[in-house]
Amino acid sequence: MPQTQTGPSRYDVTCPICGAQFLAGRFGWEGTSFRCPACGELLEYANGSKPYLIGCIGAILSAATAFLIGFRGWVLFPITLGGSFLVLALVTSVLFHITPPKAQKNLKYGETGLRLKNKDPR
Repeated sequence: MPQTQTGPSRYDVTCPICGAQFLAGRFGWEGTSFRCPACGELLEYANGSKPYLIGCIGAILSAATAFLIGFRGWVLFPITLGGSFLVLALVTSVLFHITPPKAQKNLKYGETGLRLKNKDPR
């Protein structure tokens, strides 16, 4: 069943190529990438928040909390691992609503996105 566009949303992404605004979930996904409905460019979400940093902070917080509660030894490891995933999921979901992700052009493995033809003439 096709979905209709009702109006702009704060979760819309803007295509960096053509400037069209659209909700990425409404159109076809190709793995972790999606296409712009206006120009057809293959896009992906830009990694705005630092998931590794959030994961490390979550691991430290969950280990400290579990240690203070009284868990010791080998039991501390699975509780720390589960707690860090829980903190990562909660913080990521809250950050999604505070600052929605941006779109960027999907780069193939090894590409940097820099081109000589994009250079401004002097």
